[in-house]
Amino acid sequence: AGIIFSTLIFLPQEQISLLKQADVAKEKDLPPGVEKATLKLSNGEVVHLDKNHIEISEYKGLLVTSKGGELNYAGTTFKDSRLVYHTLTVPKSGTYRVVLADGTRVWLNSQTEIQFPVQFNHTQRRIKLTGEAYFEVAHDSSKPFLVEVNDKTIEVLGTHFNVNSYDAQMKTTLFEGSVKISNSLTHKILIPGQEAHVVGKEILVKKGDLKKALAWRNNEFYFKNESMREVLKEISRWYNFEINDAQLTDQKRFSGSISRDLKLSELLKILDALSGYQFQFNGTKVFIKNRSPDHHSPLPN
Repeated sequence: AGIIFSTLIFLPQEQISLLKQADVAKEKDLPPGVEKATLKLSNGEVVHLDKNHIEISEYKGLLVTSKGGELNYAGTTFKDSRLVYHTLTVPKSGTYRVVLADGTRVWLNSQTEIQFPVQFNHTQRRIKLTGEAYFEVAHDSSKPFLVEVNDKTIEVLGTHFNVNSYDAQMKTTLFEGSVKISNSLTHKILIPGQEAHVVGKEILVKKGDLKKALAWRNNEFYFKNESMREVLKEISRWYNFEINDAQLTDQKRFSGSISRDLKLSELLKILDALSGYQFQFNGTKVFIKNRSPDHHSPLPN
């Protein structure tokens, strides 16, 4: 049976405080991710974004603002017959939001990139995505909203959905409205509560795990019957470290949730206490070892 991380929620406060007191040197620790991104303009200029207020202007006087971790194109007065594109890139240990020209709101997770026109044309609203993002699409029946993910397309008029395309795969979870998932061979239409997995040329539809799909936007890690390799892979995108799991042979599965607000040392201390594994961070890598009752050799430095 797997360890239930959510058990932590019910621990007495003094026990939680003790778990947070990780014996890790400050130089061997990482803070949680923050709101940060880069914006590539149509002229190739790159602007670095964080929570501070900044105004960005370029081609024909286009002016957009970034404030509080959100880039806003709604209400811009840009007028041109051609499509002018910007690219917003969120690195590891980052997150950001963008309001597109039509009012569509997009939340971007770590290691995510979105390419979009600063103003849409009169026939459609088409953007490109890699990574993971949550969309609240502004309704406009005259202009379908299209998200290109590799060779797949998500089509929608107005809806709320999450797209996860890490590792060259795509999973779309629908919360509200209706979307059509298409590739070169077929398409499937989702209804709220469903999830589409694109596996090769197949599109598989099943009941969605809404809590899992929305967890990152709610600033938490949520795991359901996942291996420690899968757990660490997701965590590493938020803290930006490498993983050395060469000594990991145990195949226990884990379920539960942990806040994304913790420092890495605090999170590893909690995992160490609850999972039965040993963890050590050396400044760039997390080493993991299956804890043996009769063997307690230290992890490598």
